[in-house]
Amino acid sequence: GLTGSIPECFSRMANLQTLAWQFSHIDGGFPTKALQNLTQLQYLDFSFCGLDGTFPPDFDWNFPNLQHLKLEYNHLRGSMPPQMGQLPNLELLHFGSNNLNGTIPEQLLQGLAQYSTVTALYLGGNALEGSISSSFCGITRLQTLVLGPNSFKGSIPACFGRLEGLTNLDLGHNNLTGSIPPSLGRLINTESLSLNNNELSGHIPLEIGELTKLQKLDFSTNSLEGIVPVYALNNLSDLLTLRLSQNNLSGKIESLDLSKLPNLQRFSIYGNALEGGLPAGLTESKALVLFDVQSNKYLNGSLGNTATPDIAGLSKLRVLSVSYNQLSGDIPGWVWKLPSLQALDLSNNRFSGRFPATLTHLSYFKLNQTSDRNQTTLYEEVPVTLKNTVYILNYVLSTRIYFDVSMNDLEGEIPESFGELQGLTGANLSHNRISGTIPAGTFGRLTQLEELDLSYNQLSGGIPQDLTSLDSLSTLNLAHNQLEGPIPTQNHFNTRFTNVSYENNPGLCGYPLSSSCNTSIDDARSYLGMTSTSTGGPKQQRLLIVIWYHEFVSPWALLVGYPAGLA
Repeated sequence: GLTGSIPECFSRMANLQTLAWQFSHIDGGFPTKALQNLTQLQYLDFSFCGLDGTFPPDFDWNFPNLQHLKLEYNHLRGSMPPQMGQLPNLELLHFGSNNLNGTIPEQLLQGLAQYSTVTALYLGGNALEGSISSSFCGITRLQTLVLGPNSFKGSIPACFGRLEGLTNLDLGHNNLTGSIPPSLGRLINTESLSLNNNELSGHIPLEIGELTKLQKLDFSTNSLEGIVPVYALNNLSDLLTLRLSQNNLSGKIESLDLSKLPNLQRFSIYGNALEGGLPAGLTESKALVLFDVQSNKYLNGSLGNTATPDIAGLSKLRVLSVSYNQLSGDIPGWVWKLPSLQALDLSNNRFSGRFPATLTHLSYFKLNQTSDRNQTTLYEEVPVTLKNTVYILNYVLSTRIYFDVSMNDLEGEIPESFGELQGLTGANLSHNRISGTIPAGTFGRLTQLEELDLSYNQLSGGIPQDLTSLDSLSTLNLAHNQLEGPIPTQNHFNTRFTNVSYENNPGLCGYPLSSSCNTSIDDARSYLGMTSTSTGGPKQQRLLIVIWYHEFVSPWALLVGYPAGLA
């Protein structure tokens, strides 16, 4: 974009109607000298220009024809000019994402209410404070009002219910308190209602069910309590996004019928105190991208029919998270056939049963080339466990593909088809009753794998050599199993992880554990995957010793370790 200052000679262009200088870099503050005398301006856009400083208090804002004023994404500071309330034809005012502070002048709001031409006010992304004035309610033609994020406090004015033309009301990310006014149920044209990340309390009003045009409802991260008004929510057939997470909501949600919300893409209600079963119609949700009900303490029952229904409706599901609940029974077959799934978290429940023989229907898990993946980042707040730490992600990248079934009661063996999931970046199967060996040639094929946790199971046998080829592996936990034999040394594998990764496997030996390996013939045979025998004779035994030293000492042992007299 252009750089430098706007020439003062612009002020001579008395008939100029449009001045758009966005995505540039303007030196200095708001260019008052260049703008004076431009009384015919209708459209003024200095967005994304790096404007700094405060508005001069003596600037007269003499723009009687100005309709659009866009100054978003700059570095403007100080308070908003009260004189802007004198713009008689203003329709859109966008000051979002600056550094404005202080309260919004009443003179400004009363002036905008007097002319009543403004349809859109974007004031979010600043540091504005004070209470939200009831004078907003006088701007009767408002269709869009965005006041978050800021530092507003106090309650939501009940008179907002009179702004029946509102289609977008965003008061999120403030410090608002009190309850949600039932009068908001009169906003029958509203398509997006965001009150998230405040300190609101009380119940969700039943009147929300009157907002039948609503596409986005976000009440997350507040202190709301009481039961979820499921029958009111069942009326919102146009809903695309429903976020009620991180509140104190209780009661049952199994009467919430997702099949009545055919357009629903995002369902997030984690971090509450819900009980009973999951919402009805989950597998019939044809547009669903994210389903997150984790950390609700009392949700129980099964995840769904253990048979495999027609899951064409879940073909778009990317995130399925039901962790930290009391769900039980076998994991339904449809879970293992979700073609777009990239994040599966069933951890900390009471699921039982075995893995299916094949996992190859998890098509997205199989993509190991970035070019093959969905390039759309999922902008959604999702708690995930990464390297034993819980993080709240604000978005889910298409490159993050993980699988967590830890802290359940799963049994049986790890299927070799795990090796087909070559896009996997994290796998946690810990704290179950999984038995058998770690299948060789399986996890070593997962070239994108960064985290692998198989701890606290009943696994036996040796550590497969192919794990040493995973250069991307940064977290490994095989502790508390029944593994045996030497810890592999290839590719410095035994120095990449501490003894915590291997502890409480009585049969394991070698660095970094304190127990050294016994270099017996039977150990060598076990390491090489051969059956122990005493019938091979001296020549066969000595040959094995040569191979043992070839692997663990140096290549020249192959040349000097074979006695010539046995040739």
